[in-house]
Amino acid sequence: MTRFLYFGLAYYIITFTLSNCTEKPNDNSLAKIKSQKVIKVGTTGDYKPFTYKGSEDSEYIGIDIDLMRLLAKKLGVELQIVETSWPSLMEDFNSKKFDIALSGITQTKERELLADFSVPYFQGGKIPFGRCKDSKKFSNMENLDHPSVKFIVNPGGTNESFTRQFVKKAKIIVHRDNKSVFDEIISGNADAMISDAIEVDVLTKKHKGVLCKFSDQPFADSVHNIAILLPKSKELKRIVDNWLRDLKRTGDLKSILSKNTDHFSK
Repeated sequence: MTRFLYFGLAYYIITFTLSNCTEKPNDNSLAKIKSQKVIKVGTTGDYKPFTYKGSEDSEYIGIDIDLMRLLAKKLGVELQIVETSWPSLMEDFNSKKFDIALSGITQTKERELLADFSVPYFQGGKIPFGRCKDSKKFSNMENLDHPSVKFIVNPGGTNESFTRQFVKKAKIIVHRDNKSVFDEIISGNADAMISDAIEVDVLTKKHKGVLCKFSDQPFADSVHNIAILLPKSKELKRIVDNWLRDLKRTGDLKSILSKNTDHFSK
């Protein structure tokens, strides 16, 4: 009995300490943003239709870019976009290279250990896709996870982690440039990829007759929220959540989603 009490007390102390360590240091996040008159926003620039930058000289565009500009205006501060990557996203956030992040980011329990999330502004789900000529063969998921099949993933994000959960027999190829990963399927260097339905919709419309979905429905256990990555600051979260709710209520969020989806589908 004493042993159980000891472990219970130890668990409580550790949990309480971790909770305080993760919440208190960032409670002044909003005050810092206001005093510096700038909000630094991390984004990957490689995930259509949420965030994309075609070249060094081009501007960032996408759903998340429109949202971060509106949020900066709401807060009355300047926007500074900070480039990050999927493998380094949480490390960059933890080292405070940026204040918040928008990049079509999936809300996960692992990320919640270090950060908070806004209310979701989109709900996603993972869908497999590849060359249209393989659609009939790969509509059967058993045929898709076969030793002769080559899946391709971009490292560090939920696409990779979900693919590794799904794939038990097929080969997995890691391609580090998320902007050109789909070209590997078109060229025949890979057979399939798993990504969010909204990205797959954009790709299959843009490459009509070349790239096709292998399923119209997302994997049942892949449905997830996409939200803004925030520091553990109740005040900042309250403002961001209310702002997003207003965008939903007025229809502005729907317009931003539609405009960018249409743009990247052409």
